[in-house]
Amino acid sequence: MTDITPGLYAEISADFTGAVANDTDLAAILAAIDAGQATHADTYHLAAIIGKHASSALQAHIATDSLPDGRLYFNIADGTVAPVLRQSHNLVTGAGQQVQRTLNQRARIGINPIIPALDENRLRDLLYKLGAAESFDDVAWLLGAPVQNFVESVADAMVRENVDFHARAGLAPKIRRVATPGCCEWCATLAGTYDYDKAPADVYRRHERCTCNVEYDPSDSTGLVQNVWSKRWHDPNAAALIDFRSTVGLRRRR
Repeated sequence: MTDITPGLYAEISADFTGAVANDTDLAAILAAIDAGQATHADTYHLAAIIGKHASSALQAHIATDSLPDGRLYFNIADGTVAPVLRQSHNLVTGAGQQVQRTLNQRARIGINPIIPALDENRLRDLLYKLGAAESFDDVAWLLGAPVQNFVESVADAMVRENVDFHARAGLAPKIRRVATPGCCEWCATLAGTYDYDKAPADVYRRHERCTCNVEYDPSDSTGLVQNVWSKRWHDPNAAALIDFRSTVGLRRRR
């Protein structure tokens, strides 16, 4: 049997890459980042856009009638869905890294940004769910809101890890959860500004289709860095930033 994965991924990747490279809203966010005017609200906006393009590209090319036995087997999902989500993670963390560096410099804090690792467990769980279904029709919905939520959660991790890092370094971060208009009651009750050590356990959580976000500006912290998610240090000069500028084709706007 011919392996459809390489050809399918090539189509998905071309669609995703083209959509991201030509998105004017992303270009505007890049310009704000370059000008040192962006905050993590922009990181969230960027993640939402990238998540939308990732979902659209996957949904446009993965269909029951084009899959062997009408199933998205694990190996096919691993060769198509996984790389798109990995690339999305790199794009969001690349932007978030620049934003956090600017915020740190503005607050005169000599700490490099922390880059959160990809949530491999969550990714594998998604791939197993896709691959376990007898018919792709039963799980096609997973390429919609859950994919978008996965990408947006990268922005959550970006904020969370840097907040935690700053707290361990001796700062006293303040975290602000912003609820979007028309949000659910659960999100509305979480909205507010919290001291790091008094923030609710669910402050970073987002349900499906949630568009709320958590903001952090180290200028609001007091006092004077370990990684909550991966428990290891990350190289602030990692390839994420290179991917953001070159792999997808977006360029600096002067």
